[in-house]
Amino acid sequence: MCCGGSSPAVGFPTIAGKAVATPTLSTPVAAVIAAGPVGTLSSPGPFTVFAPTDAAFAKAVTKLLLPKSKAALVKLLKYHVLAGKAMAAAIQEVDRRRRSRSRTSALR
Repeated sequence: MCCGGSSPAVGFPTIAGKAVATPTLSTPVAAVIAAGPVGTLSSPGPFTVFAPTDAAFAKAVTKLLLPKSKAALVKLLKYHVLAGKAMAAAIQEVDRRRRSRSRTSALR
């Protein structure tokens, strides 16, 4: 649908294919289609995408889906894509360490 030809979810899985195949991500998929970076997200990557669910994303992008808001929408979407492979456990560990340092600094 969004990526030309057959469904991107068939064959080699891509971020775009996985998002299209996930019903709770239809709003972020609509945002990506409106913004235009589908080609990039359909490439092999690796990419890490922090994709909020429809409920969370709908509030933020309703007005941004209008054609006149494309630049703002692209900017918002770029905050949700990381070039490279980031595993959830590694991200959680970095966050845990950051919070630990913050608490230690506050105690000094």
